[in-house]
Amino acid sequence: MIKSDFHAHTVFCDGKNTAREMVRAAYDKGLSAFGLSGHGYTPFDGSYCMSEKDTDSYLYQLSQLKAEYSGKMNIFAGIEADLYSEFDRSRFDYVIGSVHYIKTDGGYIDVDNTPQILKDAAKTYFGGDMLALCERYFEEVVELENADIIGHFDLITKFSEREALFDTDCRRYRMSALSALDTLLDRGAVFEVNTGAISRGYRTVPYPAPFILDRIYERGGRVILTSDAHNTNGICAHFDSAVAILKEIGFKSIATLTIGGFREIEI
Repeated sequence: MIKSDFHAHTVFCDGKNTAREMVRAAYDKGLSAFGLSGHGYTPFDGSYCMSEKDTDSYLYQLSQLKAEYSGKMNIFAGIEADLYSEFDRSRFDYVIGSVHYIKTDGGYIDVDNTPQILKDAAKTYFGGDMLALCERYFEEVVELENADIIGHFDLITKFSEREALFDTDCRRYRMSALSALDTLLDRGAVFEVNTGAISRGYRTVPYPAPFILDRIYERGGRVILTSDAHNTNGICAHFDSAVAILKEIGFKSIATLTIGGFREIEI
């Protein structure tokens, strides 16, 4: 069993449980390390993220929980920072860098909300070309330069299993995804294998897609297993099936976060 999870949310942002409830659930599940990663403050959309005041409360509460669980479970105060989030890197133990928006002249396209938003955005800003929208998404992903972990790399495919918005098998899509991937691999990024969309019923496989994991493996890249839990039930959910996919590809280990930084553990 994987005994760590580093992508989880609380009521400080769009999660359903308090930080204390999430930490207790992680401990009860036998985890030796657990990281919360509240959504960083995004000025143009406060609907899902921590406010600046909430961020202070979040960090204070985690400092208390770290002390309470000292010697029992290592707790890390992380942040899931969108490309357009505003935050002080020095206040957090680690940063998950994610792209939830595509910036256009008309504002920001939310890629994590509904398939209709993507359809409308493709029509309005990309002449109806959904693949052009995907290419723009991966151009934004490449700009994630200061993240310790790359979050749900191919989030743009969230609705692909339910609705045929575009062909994820086509050469044009895969070239844009792999080009962005190679750039981030050159920087030494750690990629999360994120099971959150499985828990929420959008996908049957984790992010990123197997062809992306294949390239990460071929190039000697590093992956870390995360649940993107928004409630206590989501912590470590579907990790066994994710590990099975990783083993089939050829991975022998995954990264985990320790007090001393990232290290590899056998799977």
